[in-house]
Amino acid sequence: MFDVQKLKEFSIAAIKNFAEQHKDEHFYGFGISDGWFYLNSLEKFEKTFNNYWSKILNKEFPYDSGDNEKLYKNLYPNLTFEEAIRTSTKSSMGDWAYRGFVDLEKCEGYDYELYQKYYDFVFFGGKEEEYIKMDYYIAMESLMKELKESNVFSCLNLTDDFKAYFIAEND
Repeated sequence: MFDVQKLKEFSIAAIKNFAEQHKDEHFYGFGISDGWFYLNSLEKFEKTFNNYWSKILNKEFPYDSGDNEKLYKNLYPNLTFEEAIRTSTKSSMGDWAYRGFVDLEKCEGYDYELYQKYYDFVFFGGKEEEYIKMDYYIAMESLMKELKESNVFSCLNLTDDFKAYFIAEND
């Protein structure tokens, strides 16, 4: 069973600790996925984007089959290729600098078995109308709501467009 109150207290302490160590960065995104917390700052995003863009221009991207420009044009038809890569990189939590800076499994209020049950269900094609009723999904949605209401993110330097959200594993 998940204990959202314990998860909230654990999370607030972790976010405040993180903020103390990253006072000079400006954060635009926070996410919860797979029981991990993700954050990214404009400073880290620019570094990642510049690295990716340089590799693309120099044809050094290891998995570039030459079709990336066409793919991104389909995904972002109103953007240039560079703008599309910038948009994709900025929003992809997998590209964020602070992936897993908190692991909720280390909190007494986290139930790994219920998470695994949810993950397996989603992984094997479970339908949204069913998984949104599962304990993990409900707990993470509740935790995100509690964190937003607690105003804990104000301890970070936030951009005007800062967003915080929970990502269901098939999103």
